[in-house]
Amino acid sequence: MPQKYSHQDLEFLQNNTITHIVNCCAKEHACYFSKRGVRYLDLNWPEHQSEEVLKIHEKFMPTVEEFIARAEEMSETILIFCSNGQNRAFCLVVAFLMRR
Repeated sequence: MPQKYSHQDLEFLQNNTITHIVNCCAKEHACYFSKRGVRYLDLNWPEHQSEEVLKIHEKFMPTVEEFIARAEEMSETILIFCSNGQNRAFCLVVAFLMRR
């Protein structure tokens, strides 16, 4: 059986009450559960564009902060993911926490 990642596992999402997903790699991974009520924020952030990391605040943060704020207003949970789970998602979470 192929490995399921958290964003592909409906049972995991439901067990952890995740209703909002920030997809840092929208061109690489589809939004699997949008028809089941999961809300997605798709970021087209290619893995191998290092200059994008330097522009994270101006390019992505306003949209990400608004998306997270809407989820928080409804007391819902957010998952932020990228392909490797080491670069884009991590940078986004750290930038969000620093601004917070």
